[in-house]
Amino acid sequence: SDYGSIREEEDGTSRSREDDTSRLTDASVFLNESHRDSISALLEPLVAAATMEDDDPANAMARMACAATGSHGPSSLTAASASCLLPLHIASLHGASHKILEGLCRAHPHGAKTPMISSLHPDRHGALPIELFEEGRAGREVNSASDASFARL
Repeated sequence: SDYGSIREEEDGTSRSREDDTSRLTDASVFLNESHRDSISALLEPLVAAATMEDDDPANAMARMACAATGSHGPSSLTAASASCLLPLHIASLHGASHKILEGLCRAHPHGAKTPMISSLHPDRHGALPIELFEEGRAGREVNSASDASFARL
């Protein structure tokens, strides 16, 4: 075995570097999936209420929440700190389920063609929800492929 491929633990046992990498990659996959699931769980009740076709005021409020941009009114759109971060942008960024994405699009159809403006994500300024989703999906596919082969490197 190569120098450094076996590491002695404080308790005197030995552990290979492969053990460390498999544990690391398992953790990264778990955190990514857990984060995505958490975002979906937070948005699920909002989407369920927003897609109800009735006149219930609570459901109307849910539809309004799906259209909420995070800006402080039309005048702030010209300010340097303007933001347009819809729930659809957040769901797309974090790879929420198709059910959540579809519900957000039904509740606020204009959201699908609304570019994201956020000081939290200046590198994604102007990105549409579909672009955010595809970027995230590509990253998740690369992470899954690298996580699967990382331990063999």
